[in-house]
Amino acid sequence: MLNIKSRFAATIACAATLSLPLLAMSSTASASMIVNWKGVTFETLGEGTAEVEAGTGDLLLTPTGNSFSVHVNRLPGGGTGPSFVNDNDTPFIRVSYFDTGVAGQNIDIAVQDESEPGAPRAAAGSLFGTSKVAFATYGTGAERSANTEYSFFEDPSAAVMHEILLGRTADGTLYYGFDGEQRSSDIFKDQGIDFDFNDVYLRARGSAGSTIRFTDFAFGDDFAPNVQAVSEPASLAMLSLGSALLLLFRRGRRNHS
Repeated sequence: MLNIKSRFAATIACAATLSLPLLAMSSTASASMIVNWKGVTFETLGEGTAEVEAGTGDLLLTPTGNSFSVHVNRLPGGGTGPSFVNDNDTPFIRVSYFDTGVAGQNIDIAVQDESEPGAPRAAAGSLFGTSKVAFATYGTGAERSANTEYSFFEDPSAAVMHEILLGRTADGTLYYGFDGEQRSSDIFKDQGIDFDFNDVYLRARGSAGSTIRFTDFAFGDDFAPNVQAVSEPASLAMLSLGSALLLLFRRGRRNHS
């Protein structure tokens, strides 16, 4: 289990407890509708409207209740048969969205395999007052709280664009990508859970009356981890800078000798 930053521990623990039940949201108060976006046939869940904006092609979710999302069961068009994204055991989904930066508004993408015992789920987005949160969970009932692993944590939530990448390698390793930074998790791999990308949700919660903008959505069956640049510790960075300046100084002296 990853350590949760202390300043967010209470907030995330409370919010996570509320979010851990299976991703089934009632649409009785608002009839579901179909929206086609980026080659995917989504169905709305909850109270609100979804539309593709003319001109930009962005997906706009406007909740009228506390929880609203669009969902597809098996990319790209629904159904119950296997999705091609799982054919090679290397599925990926990439989504871009605009974080409103408004306190209490939660925006994320969630992927769940309801066919696997424990209904494993991975999600990432601007949640719990932070700009970047990713988590994975599995189990039934109260055990999901114990079987939850968090990653990232950037604060505070701000009005900026984000890009999320969720992917899995054939050995079962789960990867989160957030604005070019990538981290991995063995939470499912260690438990022998075969996590397929089945149910996919784009969610907006706590944002009644606002419009949430998703700008891109892509998916495929050939995920491969990106080689990410590792930030140098400050001392090493200063050493590298000092070495570069010394080299320039020596070259300058030779040029003037």
